[in-house]
Amino acid sequence: MIDETIKNYIKGQKKLNTPELFIPDAAEKAKHITCATHPCQFSHPYANQDKNFKITPIVFYGAQSDDGYMRSGNVKSEQRIDMYGSAGFAAVMKFLALNMSNGKTVLENISDNTPEANELLSSSGRPADELREQFLEVFKGDKQSENTQVTSSKIKQVFFPLGGEGQYHLLSLLTPSPLVYEMKKRLSAIMEDARNKKERIKKGELTAPFQEVFDLTTLKYGGTQPQNISQLNTEHGGITRLLPSIPPHIKDHRIRLPKRDFFAECLNKHDFKWEFDELFKLITLPQDTPITLEKQRKYRDRLFKEIVLTITEKLFAIREAFSEIPITLNASQRVWLNKDETARLNANDWENDIVDDMSHWIIANLKNEHPVDLGDAELSAIKDTLTKLEDFWK
Repeated sequence: MIDETIKNYIKGQKKLNTPELFIPDAAEKAKHITCATHPCQFSHPYANQDKNFKITPIVFYGAQSDDGYMRSGNVKSEQRIDMYGSAGFAAVMKFLALNMSNGKTVLENISDNTPEANELLSSSGRPADELREQFLEVFKGDKQSENTQVTSSKIKQVFFPLGGEGQYHLLSLLTPSPLVYEMKKRLSAIMEDARNKKERIKKGELTAPFQEVFDLTTLKYGGTQPQNISQLNTEHGGITRLLPSIPPHIKDHRIRLPKRDFFAECLNKHDFKWEFDELFKLITLPQDTPITLEKQRKYRDRLFKEIVLTITEKLFAIREAFSEIPITLNASQRVWLNKDETARLNANDWENDIVDDMSHWIIANLKNEHPVDLGDAELSAIKDTLTKLEDFWK
């Protein structure tokens, strides 16, 4: 029995809308379609249109390895291979890319000679083996030897030198389109999840964290005619998303050590901008907000926890960097910044001073960022919250 998805697709064709008509016609047209994991048109849209030769189609799946790279073999995508050809054969390419009930595409089933593929091909009334042989003509690269591989001057070339003088490899840079669109699919899922959770947080229905990916670049292949590039490109409207690929920014790892006050000299308020912005929104919520007081307090405590964790990162870095703690620091901070845990355990009454310093620093910088007036009640609430988080900063 033919899969319902396949049956509906064939039925939706304008003329050849039965298996008896569509499948033999598609098999005949398969010779005009090329399969590749790295289609050359992504490097240049006219790379494969020379009348005298055709670029060797590359089919490379790669082997899986725990090397940490996003590359062929390490990423499982829904469609392992891409197809390209004239836009007039788009219907056949889409047919071959449809998923069947066993999770494989039509093309994968035909290539693997599965029972599902034989049943589908036989439904046309023609011999399945004969049709299968016609469909497999999409793998044109298999018919070329390594000595007859062809590239194009339209594709960017890299000359990679070998040991001998004047010897080199000529490398043609090609795009692994299944990986490109698998990455787009995963990025879109992250962005959609973040969008939904932001909406629920605004409504007070959720306080769970979410992930976001910044500095993405949107790239369009094929302009107004994405079908001229490949089947996957057509399916996604030609739109891809790229992660940032820029030279690393070298940070100055020298740590500024405090001489008088850790909070005034070592913390940068800009590192806490998001937390201060969220605290301001929370403080200025209208009285008729649907967000319950319990949810507001939970979110407030989460924000204070984020602030404390950032402060603690700086604290541990300074503890390690100090060879000798200056006498000019106040007594409590000298105990707090000492990396000798025994010294902190044996000292008394320094924790309250640190909570007091931290609370005043938070209030002062929150006021610098936003026009908000906080009094003794807010200061007391902040101190109480910081005391509960002492396991992080002690």
